[in-house]
Amino acid sequence: MTLGKNINSTFDHVYLKNILEANKRRESFINSAANIELEYEIYTAVRGDIYFPEDYVIKFRPELYPTPANQYLAGNHFTWLSIHLDAMRKRYDSYVTCDDDTIFENVKISLIKEHLPKDWDILILGDMERVAKHKNISINFIKLKTEKSEISGCHCVAINKSSYYKVLDSLLKFNEIGCTGDCMISYLAENNIINLYKMYPNITYQERTLYPPYSIE
Repeated sequence: MTLGKNINSTFDHVYLKNILEANKRRESFINSAANIELEYEIYTAVRGDIYFPEDYVIKFRPELYPTPANQYLAGNHFTWLSIHLDAMRKRYDSYVTCDDDTIFENVKISLIKEHLPKDWDILILGDMERVAKHKNISINFIKLKTEKSEISGCHCVAINKSSYYKVLDSLLKFNEIGCTGDCMISYLAENNIINLYKMYPNITYQERTLYPPYSIE
């Protein structure tokens, strides 16, 4: 079984977040997904620089997000909110959300769903580290709580319906909590709101060399 079919048989739906103008990113994802035979939906992302003012403040360390990064981050957050509501509306038991700089490793692994922890809420499928291609690998799931370095770069995550309300509540509190993406996932784990696991080794990695974060390409 290909990795893509393995992912599709484990989780109900896969979403790709992509801004209409980000053609190179979309093409990169399409090629990577085709390589592993992954089925997914291209979900048109909110372009933050259209709707959020240049002086929009990201409350969590705003110095990290100068304009237009602050606008793109906000757009990315509310795109996730829209995806999350779509998954709830369609009654998916689980879904995977991917940033458009996600690259899948062409590896062969045992069936993911047969190894999932029973209490998982959010599962990180990869970070910014690569693994060797075309290898049979043994998978493992490690429960995370405060290891921020291991949470960083979680561009491809699976969400279980057991945490839908908890995730929704946090997504709606963007201006209160002040963080999104991996920072929000870290917040949820550190405060014992969710059970967070990471899959080892990575089956995806984040391409930040060709496609810098908060850029449209």
